[in-house]
Amino acid sequence: MYANMSHLESFRKNVVSDGRSYSDETFEKAAKILNSSKKGVQVSGESIEKFGVLVAQLKVLKAAVQEEEVSTLFHFR
Repeated sequence: MYANMSHLESFRKNVVSDGRSYSDETFEKAAKILNSSKKGVQVSGESIEKFGVLVAQLKVLKAAVQEEEVSTLFHFR
């Protein structure tokens, strides 16, 4: 599902904003499992690649969202 919807910006934003289900570490671990030949996960190479790209995009997006939240907190008018 994540790989198939990774092209949608709104999906990526919603994933990052869901603090219950998203963490950089969890998604990086999932990508590592998908890439492991020892785990024997039956997923197409294209889906694995899409998921890897998504993991990188989510990490950057999360950092940007956090930076924006911090700047909003300390922005005085």
